[in-house]
Amino acid sequence: MYPGCKLNDTIYEPVFVNSTEIRCPLPAAEGGEDYFGNVNLEVKANGRTWVPFEGGFQYYEQPVVEDIDPKEGPASGVGVINFYGSGFRADYPLAELGCKIGEATGPAYYVSPRQVKCVVAEIPLLAEEDNDLTAQVSLNSYSYTDLQDSTYYRPYGILHIQPSSGPVGGVTTVVVQGQGFVEEEGVTPRCRFGSAASFAIVEAEILSYTRLACRTPENLPLTPTASLPMDIPFAIAISGDEFSPWTQTSQKFRFYD
Repeated sequence: MYPGCKLNDTIYEPVFVNSTEIRCPLPAAEGGEDYFGNVNLEVKANGRTWVPFEGGFQYYEQPVVEDIDPKEGPASGVGVINFYGSGFRADYPLAELGCKIGEATGPAYYVSPRQVKCVVAEIPLLAEEDNDLTAQVSLNSYSYTDLQDSTYYRPYGILHIQPSSGPVGGVTTVVVQGQGFVEEEGVTPRCRFGSAASFAIVEAEILSYTRLACRTPENLPLTPTASLPMDIPFAIAISGDEFSPWTQTSQKFRFYD
């Protein structure tokens, strides 16, 4: 009596078995490459009793990604990456859309048959000489799309800022040390002083791949009860505002009189 796999009422020998895992082979759909449908899936872990999986197994045609936008975004936070192509769908119970940037993964959200968007909360920063990270999407968070020349991504982020304090009034130049600072055509780099609910934004200048500079704002939004000195969250953005481009780190700037 041996463990077994049964897909669409056909029995197959597992490709791997140990005390906690059974890996079943995946035969091509009997209906052809463009078949979309659900079939029964069962395993026989103890060699005696077939145990069915609720929902069975879903076949679908693998989507194709043609492009992503933007091609850079924050390494930590809620930056949005749009995937464009064909064959995207989420119209079946077992759909579990996901995306992968390098080896970092996150959820993907269906927009249309030609678009999904994803958010990956933590992506490793890259040195300037490192290759861009692969960007892929999946309808089952496992079988990811093939790569194209346009499906590579580069994250940006802050390592530290200098100085980390200064007087109010827009007189302090803040130099941001980090990685991934690359100009994007038509987009002005920005620094944000404050939280998402109360903030001031100023333009920034990219000095190099690892350095960016901006000046503190002339007017700082403060609550009526606020008093100085005060530590204000600090973030940067290089891609467009529609992509939730702001970095999310523990960096803060202290303002004083």
